[in-house]
Amino acid sequence: MQAEEAQAAMESYFYFLDRNLPRERERKRRRKDGAIVHTEGADSILSREKGQAAVITAVRDITRRKQTEESLLVSEDRYRRLFEDAVFGIFRCTPDGRMVSVNPAFATMFGFDSPEEVENHDSWDFYADHSRRDEIIRIMLEAKGPVLIENLYRRNDGKTFTGNLHIWPVRDRDGNLLYFEGFIEDITERKMAEEERKKLEERLHQSQKLEAIGTLAGGIAHDFNNILAPIIGYTEMTLNDLKQSSPMRHGLERVLSAAFRAKDLVKQILTFGRLGSEQEQRPVEIGSVIKEALELLKASLPSSIEIRQDIGNGTAVADATQIHQVLMNLCTNAAYAMDDKGILSIQLSRVHLSGHELANQSISDIAPGPYLKLSVSDTGCGMDKRTLERIFDPYFTSKDVGEGSGLGLAVVLGIVKRHGGAVAVRSQPGKGTVFDIYLPRIDDRFESTVQEDNVMPGGSERILFVDDEPTVVEMGTEALERLGYRVTPSADGVDALDLVRSAPGEFDLIITDFTMPKMTGLDFTREVRRILPEMPILLSTGFSEKITRDRFKELEVELLMKPYGMKELAEAVRMVLDRSRQGALAGATRRIQTD
Repeated sequence: MQAEEAQAAMESYFYFLDRNLPRERERKRRRKDGAIVHTEGADSILSREKGQAAVITAVRDITRRKQTEESLLVSEDRYRRLFEDAVFGIFRCTPDGRMVSVNPAFATMFGFDSPEEVENHDSWDFYADHSRRDEIIRIMLEAKGPVLIENLYRRNDGKTFTGNLHIWPVRDRDGNLLYFEGFIEDITERKMAEEERKKLEERLHQSQKLEAIGTLAGGIAHDFNNILAPIIGYTEMTLNDLKQSSPMRHGLERVLSAAFRAKDLVKQILTFGRLGSEQEQRPVEIGSVIKEALELLKASLPSSIEIRQDIGNGTAVADATQIHQVLMNLCTNAAYAMDDKGILSIQLSRVHLSGHELANQSISDIAPGPYLKLSVSDTGCGMDKRTLERIFDPYFTSKDVGEGSGLGLAVVLGIVKRHGGAVAVRSQPGKGTVFDIYLPRIDDRFESTVQEDNVMPGGSERILFVDDEPTVVEMGTEALERLGYRVTPSADGVDALDLVRSAPGEFDLIITDFTMPKMTGLDFTREVRRILPEMPILLSTGFSEKITRDRFKELEVELLMKPYGMKELAEAVRMVLDRSRQGALAGATRRIQTD
């Protein structure tokens, strides 16, 4: 078999030689040093006589060429795999925008089944916005290298996405433009993530601003309350000394009214710093809260807005500062909707909601019964149905960038729900908006028990009064002595503690300020508790984040909020002393029964 193959090969060989055709062959050869080289040889016949032939063979080394060919094959394969498997949409188009070739990712990105469907399309058909066409063409023609352009693109199904276009011109040696090459990266998710990050940063910025306001408010409140306390206290004492017919009463009553408004203003400033803290709910005359808030609103709203009010009476278990915040948010939103010109109406009335009325207003989270209805209406631009469905979503806002955080109505809804109430909204584009707030109303019998009592209770007990502000000490001492108490004043916590240690049975009650330079009210209270565990203590403060409900329950103290007047001081002192006396009597009774 091998002889036959050799004979066939020889015949083929001489076939070329007989026709004077060069015989070319490629072979791998081993050099003397062992290296493998590629060669190409060509045989040519010189003469042939009597069955013998003279042949010349030319051989050349083609190793480098073979290596280059293999590298090209590898490079082409690598480029083809990159082109086919890339996640970016790679393309080539003519100078006039006709698509020459695209990869599968490009076809998928634009909603086609295969790259062939995209070829010969006009690339401008994929642009959702043609307003920048001339600008983009100019940028591409002037480009000396790759350029990056962000665009809005349209898929084959009409949907749009945001993409980064990376494109560069390809020119011949003479600088003539042959075509454009490049790729498109879908950055829709990245853009959404960037927008969400910006929103989060804005929320953080808003939170930091609120925190800064709260910190500033706390510092202001401490000093401001110390100023207000003697103004309120001395004014009340002077009014008590004057006859009803005195011409001085009118002016002093105005001073007292202004001082109470300043006190309420401090409370509202502090509200910004108390957003996350526990709020106290107690029976509150809502009409009074609304009237106070409207007084502040009149100063903050433009005079071009007419404020109409019809405020009735009604009591609910609520946090006054939060109800104030609800009204402020609703009214400032109304002013914005009216573009600072129109009619703002505020009404407070008593209602009894039936199941039918709740159903008509699509209110499902409260039960039928007695409620207070707070209505805030405006003559502004109104809202369409789509906007109405989202107004309570956190961080949703219809205001321009930088004009609203989107927190106002979400906060309103949260406060109302925490009070066991509900919110109903009516609005139409161009016809204004009405917000109805429903708060559970306390019945009339309970309301009658929370009416004002002008009688100031007094006593004869011994009181240690501690505060680092001299005017507060003077006012508090004089007010308590007028009420019959025996008062020992002190402007220093350390000195006051020495008095307690030297005469532990000398006092029936201790009133101490929270913020003092040498020894804080908390430290002073802890030391007193070690000496006199049963001593009743009133801790006075205007604002402090360190004062929490759990903290003063732990120390068994009562809070007296600054600034206070003579009446508030009298009621707080009498309440603590009476409670302490009842506790002592109960303890004595238990001891007798045990014995």
